[in-house]
Amino acid sequence: SFEFSAALLQGTFGFDGLGPMREAAQRAVGLETDTASPWYALAHTAFGAALYWNGEPEQAAVHAEDGLLGKAAISIVLMLSSAIMALLAADAGRLIQADELARAVHDMLTDPGLGLGHTAQSSFGYLAIGAVHATQGNLDTARDELEHALQVRQKSIGLSPWPTVEIMFRLAPVLADLGDHAGAGTLLGEARQILESLPDGADTQLARLAGLERRLAYRPATAPGEPITEREREVLRLLQSTLSLRDIGRELYLSPNTIKTHTRALYRKLGASDRQDAVAKARELGIM
Repeated sequence: SFEFSAALLQGTFGFDGLGPMREAAQRAVGLETDTASPWYALAHTAFGAALYWNGEPEQAAVHAEDGLLGKAAISIVLMLSSAIMALLAADAGRLIQADELARAVHDMLTDPGLGLGHTAQSSFGYLAIGAVHATQGNLDTARDELEHALQVRQKSIGLSPWPTVEIMFRLAPVLADLGDHAGAGTLLGEARQILESLPDGADTQLARLAGLERRLAYRPATAPGEPITEREREVLRLLQSTLSLRDIGRELYLSPNTIKTHTRALYRKLGASDRQDAVAKARELGIM
């Protein structure tokens, strides 16, 4: 219907802002309830993305998965749904799941039979792959994937601004970690210009931007005292999630006792009393 088409377009591109984007995508989901329709999967994928950028990760995951499981979902929708789920898994510290999803996205992008690798929408896939590599600490690869994603979007006119901002948010800390503080600052400045030029509903993203600006303004090379090892950094990344220490051990293929040893070492080196305190101090020091 015309009503569904209009809602889907507004809910996919979000030029009116994140608030109207979310409402339109939700309307599209309500208008297309036939799971055998390819538009069903696209509507749920669009709603999942809108929820993600509005700061509602749990609901975003539900609808992104609906997009992934849609009976008639076309390849580009499967790629977009997988990319959203990879971002959500990486943010939550579910590194094994994030890696599996990123690999699935990579396989779709490199499959010549699908022809997705050179489309404008491929930027979303490269974004997800880069974000997962950044979470794993593979900074050079993360930079390459994210820079490629940004180049694809900058070459294409009329795309949604929200994935572009997301790429900038993911790339800036990677550049800073690699020593390119000027490049990171330039990216955040460009992201601010985009957000401030957009109407309604950018509050969630402006809050993310402010946090990144604070984080990247002060980045000492190491924490006071003993340096933090690479393995301890992996544990530290997962301490910010809701995973228990036992679950963190499963993610990293380490025993619970080993995780406890790493955690105690982190508390000592950071002068922290618990995991929340350790995460907060690591962020202040620019370690995370």
